[in-house]
Amino acid sequence: MQETQPKYALVYQRLRDKLTEGRFPVGSRLPTEEQMSSEFEVSRITIRRALEQLVSEGYVNRRQGSGYSVIALSPPQQNCLSSFTDMVFRSGATPTSRLLSIREIVPANPLTFPLPRDLVDHGPLLQIRRLRCIDDKPAMLVSTWLAKSEIGDVRPEDFPETGTGQSILRILQEKFSLTWDAACEEISPIAADSEAAQLLAIDVGMPILKQACIAFGKNGKTVFYEDLLRAGTIVFESFALRRQAPESIMKRPLND
Repeated sequence: MQETQPKYALVYQRLRDKLTEGRFPVGSRLPTEEQMSSEFEVSRITIRRALEQLVSEGYVNRRQGSGYSVIALSPPQQNCLSSFTDMVFRSGATPTSRLLSIREIVPANPLTFPLPRDLVDHGPLLQIRRLRCIDDKPAMLVSTWLAKSEIGDVRPEDFPETGTGQSILRILQEKFSLTWDAACEEISPIAADSEAAQLLAIDVGMPILKQACIAFGKNGKTVFYEDLLRAGTIVFESFALRRQAPESIMKRPLND
């Protein structure tokens, strides 16, 4: 190990890398402090300090007599670049997904199509619609839009219905090698139309929350666009992005 950082920080980073790589699935137990002490060649005090940081950030929890269990694979940030799947698992509930449709769409009029212009300019678009549930109760209707030229062909089996692999963020990163650095989102209340009401098991016209999210790559271009219709009470916590997108894109309208 390098000595430019405290030993516990290096252990913490290596453990977090293993989490994000899927080496320890949500619900699994981490090795014991003694095992990790031997693996990383550091004291148990150092291991414990690294684990305490993971606990404080919401990746793992500790139960007396049971050791450390994984409760999330991404930080507990409630924004459009955080994992809904991880957030639900962390709460102690069970998330599931139902794939509603995969459609290829060629906008008849790209100038007025209500998506980011640079995404529309790629040509045919793919729209992936899923119903997300918490403990089998409908919670969120999600439409994800991508350029077909960037993602290629997709199949229903690319979108698991259970487990940590159902996270759309992990699907796009791991199966289709898409990357992004920042995002902006617009949040607004709308009235549920008949389709949303049926899928979310609510009354037509009931107020729901719409989140429109644009994810950007390092070059400032749109990687994907997503809109989410959410029923029920929503609580948000704001966090600063680690990597700031250019100012020119943070306040850009959907079709500029």
